[in-house]
Amino acid sequence: MEDKAVLTIEQLRARKKGIGGSDAAGICGMSKWKTAYDIYLDKTEEKKGREEFVEHLYWGNNLESAIIKRYEEDTGNSVTKFNETRCSSEYDFILANVDGIVENKRILVEAKTSRYPNQWGEAGTADIPQEYLIQCMHYMYVYDLDEAHIPVLFMGCDFKIFKFKRNIESEKSLIDIEKNFWVNNVLKRTPPILTNTEDAKKRFKISNDSEIMANGKIEADISQLSEIKEKIKTLKEEEDLVKFKIMDYMKENSVLINASGYTAATWKSSEVNRFNTVEFKKQHKDLYDKFTTKTTQRRLLIK
Repeated sequence: MEDKAVLTIEQLRARKKGIGGSDAAGICGMSKWKTAYDIYLDKTEEKKGREEFVEHLYWGNNLESAIIKRYEEDTGNSVTKFNETRCSSEYDFILANVDGIVENKRILVEAKTSRYPNQWGEAGTADIPQEYLIQCMHYMYVYDLDEAHIPVLFMGCDFKIFKFKRNIESEKSLIDIEKNFWVNNVLKRTPPILTNTEDAKKRFKISNDSEIMANGKIEADISQLSEIKEKIKTLKEEEDLVKFKIMDYMKENSVLINASGYTAATWKSSEVNRFNTVEFKKQHKDLYDKFTTKTTQRRLLIK
């Protein structure tokens, strides 16, 4: 049985055929996990192996049925589950693979697990993380649904249901962004605007040893970065000083208790095994060379 937390080559290639609900927030620049450039690479680069196993996705996928069952018990709704990818009637590159739809009602059901209840609002509201809001908007567009219900299991022991109605105006803006991304970036093999340092590292992996003249704006950026680094250095020194005071107070004691009787800090001994790379290379050079992988990286240094 294929593990849903790991995608095969065939599944990775299938994702290249269009934009799915989990891509939508990244394309809009509203995802904590992926940027528009990450999505662009997903759609345009050939994957050479299985996607990396992700623990929280494994549990999210495998708890899906139990969450939907609890949703049915709480609401009295019967949910039809889907195991297929559907494209919108308007654009064949806008795809959806939903958890389920309420029978005889135009309601999407999208099950979630979460370790962070503070990122969600009150049950019954639309106060949910923006990534999931955009994902559900995408699905409602493809299936032409009027409402979304998001049953969530928090930390394995707390269950809530969130709801929101379809907003055609917001949906149209989302689809326009997705259409522009697919047509002008993916199909034309034109990377979208980069938004962070990780994007830049992926886009410009290899330097060419040439020089480029700085303009006034970049010189100002370099000056600002130097100031920020100096502030960080000062804060790090202050942090180390405060840590020292706490450690010096605790001495050999493992736990520090506050006035309310709760643990305020711990400083416990533990054994750590470290691999001695230098010694291993001396004694087993052939094995070291066999299992050493060369990578190219660039480091930004401010002079």
